[in-house]
Amino acid sequence: MFEAFTLLFGLSSLLAKETPVVPEPEFRPFKFPERSAGPTPVPVAPRSLEELGVPGSIAKEMEAVLHLFGHTRGDRIVGYIFRTPDGTAHALKLSKERVEQEAERAA
Repeated sequence: MFEAFTLLFGLSSLLAKETPVVPEPEFRPFKFPERSAGPTPVPVAPRSLEELGVPGSIAKEMEAVLHLFGHTRGDRIVGYIFRTPDGTAHALKLSKERVEQEAERAA
């Protein structure tokens, strides 16, 4: 019975007089969003990642990686800012422990 149904369905699709027309999707060119003309946020006083709420172990690992990649100058982390959920931008500095470690290595 199933074979007969399959044969009947196959023959009816072969004998169809018109092929179904599939509409083409509308082409819309991609446009980059416009930049707002508003003022850029000025980073406030530098704070360490731990002071900003990053868990201690993660903050230490991030500071170590940033130091290895050369993104530190003295006790500051350059090239990165930390933006809080309310939109405030904070400049970053190394934790006191990391600064002391660097001082010991330099001595």
